[in-house]
Amino acid sequence: MTRRNHLELYYGHSSDLTKHDPINVFCQSIDVHPQNMAVVLRYDRFATSVEKLTSVHNTWSHYHGEHQGNNKWQADAQGNSSIPLPRGQTTNVMMEESLDNIEYIQEVSFSPCGRFIASPFGYGIRLVSYDSNLYDYQTHMASRVHGMHKSAKGSDTVMPAHTFIDAAPLHDVTYCFGHRSLVLSTAFSPVGIQIVTGSKNGEIVFYEPVL
Repeated sequence: MTRRNHLELYYGHSSDLTKHDPINVFCQSIDVHPQNMAVVLRYDRFATSVEKLTSVHNTWSHYHGEHQGNNKWQADAQGNSSIPLPRGQTTNVMMEESLDNIEYIQEVSFSPCGRFIASPFGYGIRLVSYDSNLYDYQTHMASRVHGMHKSAKGSDTVMPAHTFIDAAPLHDVTYCFGHRSLVLSTAFSPVGIQIVTGSKNGEIVFYEPVL
């Protein structure tokens, strides 16, 4: 199998899919899903005001099902629809707290299981998931495209080659506070859901969130 370098550009989330202007986006941090299914970005978007966003972008080409030829896809035996999604599409997004200062880089991170994202939030962190079921990314996406498939066709037979989906809001799981200054970085332990954070004044705090 021949492997080639592959370049993709991620401009963050825009409700208008025709407008992706990198000039108006200041990306602060990026992390890659542990199974390489997605990337999460934290960034500022400059419009009439500064919008602070965290968004998840798909890096897989399709979910479940089997290829039927002629750009047609069919549900698998369990009824999971399959759909090839454009790589880099925003699948989940959330607005961050609005702060006047934008000169500090704030780092987001995926959990080792890929189900959670830790994002700096004031003097603490915000722990979020893709949905209220706490599904992993693949199950979450399969559930969404299956629902879209059903509503579009009323059956589990054929879907178009590429389909855009609306960006769903990330789900708040819990908040953890303990710093005396603005949190700038987050990282998960390789095992479990222990999180370590660092703040502007040099403090380091460990958390073990109760989910």
